[in-house]
Amino acid sequence: MAVTWSCKLCMQRNSMDSDQCITCGRRADWKPRSEGEMEVYRRKDVAVQRAVRPAREDADVPRSDAIQSALSILLQILMTMMCPVRFLRMDEQLRVQHLTTITVVNGPGLVWINPFKSYHITKAVTLGVLDYVRVRDTMDGSERAVRGPRLFFLGPYEKLEGAGQGVSLTSMQYVLIQDKQTGERKVQRGPLIWIPGPREEGKVMNGVRLNSTEYVSVEDSLTGARRVEKGPCIWFPGPYEEWEQGSGVWLSSTEFVTVQNTLSGDKRVDKGPCVWFPGPYDQWTKGASASLTCTQQLHQSVIRLPRRLAVSLRTLAAISVSKRQLALRYITVVNKLTGASSMVKGPCIWFPGPYDSASAVKEAIVLQDDEYAEYQ
Repeated sequence: MAVTWSCKLCMQRNSMDSDQCITCGRRADWKPRSEGEMEVYRRKDVAVQRAVRPAREDADVPRSDAIQSALSILLQILMTMMCPVRFLRMDEQLRVQHLTTITVVNGPGLVWINPFKSYHITKAVTLGVLDYVRVRDTMDGSERAVRGPRLFFLGPYEKLEGAGQGVSLTSMQYVLIQDKQTGERKVQRGPLIWIPGPREEGKVMNGVRLNSTEYVSVEDSLTGARRVEKGPCIWFPGPYEEWEQGSGVWLSSTEFVTVQNTLSGDKRVDKGPCVWFPGPYDQWTKGASASLTCTQQLHQSVIRLPRRLAVSLRTLAAISVSKRQLALRYITVVNKLTGASSMVKGPCIWFPGPYDSASAVKEAIVLQDDEYAEYQ
């Protein structure tokens, strides 16, 4: 290593062969007369000291610094070869297999990969609004459904079992869903996008549109309960309900229905005018009322004249005279529950009771002042 001397003013290192400083020109044995002389020089010549660098100074850099830089670069190269670096994109996933476990790293990001372990990079699943995937966990066997929209990454022990698209339901539709594992049923109405669960099956059907004269008779197959739903409406059944659609019965002012409740055994009569709807346990029969009005009868009689008038009016020995009289109608009613009989006379419109049985309509006998009737 070359022997040098330093200038006491500018601190420049000079060769022993030179007797003057190559920067400031001071001799090797020069000494400052005062401390202020050195400070003034250093402030003036600081820019010159930084700008002027002798070519020989670079050659005198310690070899130890170069060796350290080379070793650092070599170490980085070795680390890169042993543990490769990989940049993961937004839709990429790194799956690393360890001795007994699996780890995953989702992108984006910069990852160091151990070259002594097996690994592979997979793509994420892009799910739209109607898309879904079924995923099964290989550790515990559980399943789940994942719906979009999203970018989906699998877990360390998850596998794709299937993919599909959801069903878009309108406000007039519903889906009957059944769980294949438990057998449980449920109903979901639109509007919605239905995504099936991991063990679910669904059937899309339309709701029942009812107008003001229609109804549905509903029976719950699970509990046996019955009910009647009337229109106007859009009716959706329950998960265990069966139904039968029907129309109401138009009743005029002279019509009626005899109704018997099969659950309690009670009977009743509902009269018109109306649109009649049966109950959930009703059995009925439609009938017409009895009109008990008056009818006009033509009653003919012969008027016999005295003999003295008959002499003068021989040609008018007998004169036929016509008279109009009113004949009343009636019926005989028997109550089947009590056995009591009664008579209903006109003029009226008669509606039977729930246990009444009526005879045919009969006409009353018109008796004159000099007539009578015998009963047997």
